Formats: sequence, C-alpha cells, structure tokens
Amino acid sequence: QSRQTVVGFTSGETGVCDITPTWVKLVADSGSIGANQASELEFEVSTMDLPVGDYSAQLIMTNDTPYGSVVKPVNLTVREPQYGQLGVSGSSGAIRNGGDIQVTVSRVDGSDHQVSVDYATVNGTANSGTHYTEASGTLTWADGDTQDKVITIGTIDTDQSSDLTFSVELSNPEKAELGTSQVSLTIEK
Repeated sequence: QSRQTVVGFTSGETGVCDITPTWVKLVADSGSIGANQASELEFEVSTMDLPVGDYSAQLIMTNDTPYGSVVKPVNLTVREPQYGQLGVSGSSGAIRNGGDIQVTVSRVDGSDHQVSVDYATVNGTANSGTHYTEASGTLTWADGDTQDKVITIGTIDTDQSSDLTFSVELSNPEKAELGTSQVSLTIEK
C-alpha cells in the first residue's frame, strides 16, 4: 500500500497568507521511500538577498496516514562576512648574500569568501637586479582558507662592504583588511 508524504516550507506566521520563505528551498521536489526505511531530506539555504538578521520558517511534513503531520522549526542567522585581515607575520630574518629570504603573509580573524593582496619588493640600500631578485605578484586565499602564504626572494651573491636592506610591501587588499603591510629585510655582508 502506497503512502504519500508532502514536504514544504512555510513562514510560520499566523493570521496572514501562507508565505513560502525565499531563502530556503527543497533540492528535490519529489521522491519516494519504502515502508520502514529512512532517507535524508536535502534543502538549500541562500543568503544572497537577505540583510543581516535572524530568520525562521517551519518545515512541514504531512502524509495521508492517520499519523498526520510533523512540523519542525528551521532557523537561520545571517551575519556580516568575516573576510579577515592580511598582513606580514614573519620573515626568515637576515640572510647572507646569495641565500633566499622568506616572508610569511597570514590571514587572521576571518575566512569568509576569497580574498587577495598584492606584494612587491622595494629598494632600500639594496637594489633589485644587483643585490636581490625583484619579486611581485598577488597572494590569494580561497573561501575558508587561513593557511599562511610564503614569498621567497633570492639574493644575489655580490661583494658588499656592509649590510644592505630592502623591503616587501603589501597593497591593494581585496575584501580583507590590511594589517602589517611592510617588512624590512637585511642582506648581511
């Protein structure tokens, strides 16, 4: 004997027309399941057009058995995205000429959405092409990614009479805030 179960969403408001919330929908409009079996019910939630706030709806399952219907609350809290802050978090320290210097850039205090930041070396007493290899580019973190990114800069083995410095600067953050944006690096004689 077949039984039919109808699943739907309602705003749960009383005294007004039954409104279907636009932020939640069933993935499949229909399906079947045998007696004494279990199945997962899948639905999608979209916050694309919702302002920050709390939302609620009711999941209603009715069937044509004497057992009637089941009503379950569905609650949603929409918050501001937490993109995070991008900044220089460390370096490998002073290096003898001819070695590589590494600069670490971190994403902290959030991981929502893809974010990026540009980086570039800037001359000081050390000059690109003579004392180190110029480096520039864009670092990108995917949605949910908080792994540190490492920039490696090669120094050129030259005969120098004193320590030389140059820096790496971060600029143009996309979505995220910019934290520590510069680090000074030393090439030891």
